[in-house]
Amino acid sequence: MNTMTMTAISADELIKKMTIAAVEVYIIGGEADESEVGAFKEAIPLIEKAWELTDGQADEALALIKKQHEAVENASENSEDMESVLEEKLLLDTPNGGEILAVLWALTETAVRLDRREDREKIAGLISYLKDYWDLAEHISF
Repeated sequence: MNTMTMTAISADELIKKMTIAAVEVYIIGGEADESEVGAFKEAIPLIEKAWELTDGQADEALALIKKQHEAVENASENSEDMESVLEEKLLLDTPNGGEILAVLWALTETAVRLDRREDREKIAGLISYLKDYWDLAEHISF
């Protein structure tokens, strides 16, 4: 097991936050937008790989995201209200500026630990997406 630790948030917490954000994207979008959620689905296993996690949290996270995808598709096919696979209080907890920076820093630390350029670019793309998704500029005052 690697002895280095993340300085911002734990890898487990990072996977949890990425799972919540992916589910939110499905819920807010109201349809199964794989182009946006795909970045999360690619990043979660990379986080697990970079931090040498072995507890299967990435598989659990991806299963939750898949379940939300199915809920979105089912709701749109049957003109029903969509159910969330996560507790509402998790989805309504919008991160503040410090929390956003902690997640972005943790993703940056993750990218540095990855060997393949393509993997680092996937994490960098997610960082860019999250910066806009969470409207980081709105939380920073000069």
